[in-house]
Amino acid sequence: APDPASRLTPEPTPRSVPEPAPEPSPARDGAAGPDDWMATDHLVGGTPLLPGVAVFELALRAAGRTAPARIRQVRWLRAFELTGSRTPRLVVDGERFTLSDGPDGVVHASGTLAAAAPEIPERIDPTAIGARCPGRRSGPDLYAAFAGAGIEYGPSFRALDEVRHGADEALGVLNLPPARAAEVPGRPLHPVALDAALQAVAALSAETGSQVPFALRELEIHGPVPSTGYAHVVRDEDGFTVRLAHRDGRVAVRFTGLALRPSRPAAAPVPDGAGALVHLPEWHEAGPVE
Repeated sequence: APDPASRLTPEPTPRSVPEPAPEPSPARDGAAGPDDWMATDHLVGGTPLLPGVAVFELALRAAGRTAPARIRQVRWLRAFELTGSRTPRLVVDGERFTLSDGPDGVVHASGTLAAAAPEIPERIDPTAIGARCPGRRSGPDLYAAFAGAGIEYGPSFRALDEVRHGADEALGVLNLPPARAAEVPGRPLHPVALDAALQAVAALSAETGSQVPFALRELEIHGPVPSTGYAHVVRDEDGFTVRLAHRDGRVAVRFTGLALRPSRPAAAPVPDGAGALVHLPEWHEAGPVE
C-alpha cells in the first residue's frame, strides 16, 4: 500500500503577490485511500474515516510551520470517509485553514493557525497522577469497549497500554505500535499519538454516554509527539484539557477547551452532522483496582 505519510502530508506553496488578491489555493491535495493503514485501522460503524486529529499535521505542514506553534478555534464539522476516490483537500488562507473533499466540496474541519513564542514546556508528574486515579482499564479492555461501541481500531491505532482514572482525571500510558513509532521522527504531529490522547478522554465520559469531540479552543505544540509516554486528561470548566507527555513528564502537546457532544447510537450509520470525526464510547465504572 502507498505510504500514508506521503499521501497525507501537504507541501508548502510559495506566497502569492497580493495584487490582485488571489483566490485561496490548497497547499496540496492529500489522499488516504482505503488500502492505507489509516483507513483499514480506523473504522466507525464499518466505515473507514480520516482521524479528526490528522488535520493538525496537515495544517502545520501546509503552512510551513514547526513547533512551537498554536492551532485555535478548531471545529470538526463532519466525518471524512476514506472511500472510493474521495480526496482530502486542505486549504490555508492566511491564518485560517479548512479541510474539504474538493474545490467546491463540503468543509469537514476548520481552524486558525497562530504564532507561538518559544517557552519552556510544562511537566506532569505521572506517579502523582496515577496515585489520584484508582480506576484502571487495560489496553484489551479499552479497545473491546471501543469495538462494542462500533469503533474499530486496528493494530496501528491501539496505542494505549492502559488508562488509570478518577472522578475528573485520567492518565493513559502511551506506547505506539513499532511501525507507527518508526514514523514519528518524520511526523512530529503523528495522528496515532494524538488520537490516542483523545481516546483516553473516554475514561471520563461514562456518565454522559457515548461522546464525540466537536470543538477545541486551542492546541499548543511544544515539540514532536512521543512514541512512548502519557496522555493526561483533566475535566475542567472549559470541558477537557489533555496533555500528551514524554516518559519524563515533558509536555509535547496540550489540548485546551476540548468540547464534547452526544454521539450517535453504536448501531446507527455514521452521521454527516457535527462532531463525527473522533469517537469515544460509553464506559461503565468497574471499581477501583485491588
